[in-house]
Amino acid sequence: MITKIGDFVIVIYENDYYPGNVTGIEKEKILVNSMTRSGSNWKWPDEKDEIWYDFIEVLEVIQPPKKINKRGCFQVEEIKMYSA
Repeated sequence: MITKIGDFVIVIYENDYYPGNVTGIEKEKILVNSMTRSGSNWKWPDEKDEIWYDFIEVLEVIQPPKKINKRGCFQVEEIKMYSA
């Protein structure tokens, strides 16, 4: 999988799946600013939640999340296939 800064991805963290935005890339790692769950949707946290992930923890590149209301909630269609 090829990613670049600015791409949106789904990562796995402690057996949960999170959408996020790629903010940095090194040889074997990728820095992702992750969103947080808000009911069945997602929000950007008040403070950045950036973590370095191994490339194997990046499941796929996705389309940008779709803003669904003025409160800052987003829909992430691609993550639904990872939810039980």
